[in-house]
Amino acid sequence: MTPRRLFGLGFTRWTVPALVLVLLALAINGCSQDAVIVGILEEDQSDVTAEARTGFLEALRDAGYKGGGNARFVRRNAEVRKQPLDELAQELAGDEGARLVLAIGTRALMAAGGTQDVPVLFAMSGDTFAAGYGGGQAATNPAVHNPRISGAAAMPPLAEAVAYVKRALPQAARIGMLAVDSDPDSMLAGNLAQGQSIAGTQLAVVRAATAAGAVQAAERLLAQGVQAILLTTAPLTDVQVAAILSRAEGAGVPVFGATETQAKAGAVASIGIDPRANGRIAGAMAARALGGTAVAGIPIATDSPVRVWTNAGAAARLGIVLPPS
Repeated sequence: MTPRRLFGLGFTRWTVPALVLVLLALAINGCSQDAVIVGILEEDQSDVTAEARTGFLEALRDAGYKGGGNARFVRRNAEVRKQPLDELAQELAGDEGARLVLAIGTRALMAAGGTQDVPVLFAMSGDTFAAGYGGGQAATNPAVHNPRISGAAAMPPLAEAVAYVKRALPQAARIGMLAVDSDPDSMLAGNLAQGQSIAGTQLAVVRAATAAGAVQAAERLLAQGVQAILLTTAPLTDVQVAAILSRAEGAGVPVFGATETQAKAGAVASIGIDPRANGRIAGAMAARALGGTAVAGIPIATDSPVRVWTNAGAAARLGIVLPPS
């Protein structure tokens, strides 16, 4: 069959599919020029980070912001890129031209807060006030905060964690907490628990300066005769978590975590802020900001739900019947 000329323009019918693809590409590129750019700054590759990011993107999608369409999401992860968070934050705010930045975790928040002019929303950060991003009344009034920064706080749910441990271990009179002071959220959890007695249960806090000392800190708690150990969200390695669990189980002492990862690793249960729900809250706030609401007028959200993750096998090994979550 002889190719035919179309419209006198020299195109054959064999080139029509290619022409359609070109036109589609031009249309897509035209849309992308108007796409809003949202930066996502992450500390690590943990399950907490991934879940918070997923919730954030879900909420924005529900609000009509779709990647590849009217939105472009630019992700920078310090663990992946092996770069300081400060550098990555500047990349997002400067080179990438982000209209706003989501910071997942307190370290990421501290880095993003150092950029100029770009609004910042945060997720899964407990120590937002100590990080310097609340106003003078921020600790008691979430509506008072840095006019450029707001987000979904993830304060350590200490009362809920102790209540769950007491339901699992009604006779527990002394619970230990392992805090790692190099991590701002873990240090905050330790500060909140220090010297506290909740529901008739005394809390004993042992601190490690860095994650490298976490196993030794756990051993000191066991030597104090605690009847359970609470972990925080400190980023411990798999080896460190395994060593802590091994020593505690050998002493017949259950370990309760703060993240899903810790429960999967062998903690009998974990009680913590639900990162996906927290990310969704931050995403809904981002949608408001992208829609024209000033971040200064968006109060910090302090109502993220608490979630319990259980490990039936670990509980069974210690003869513990876990309460409903």
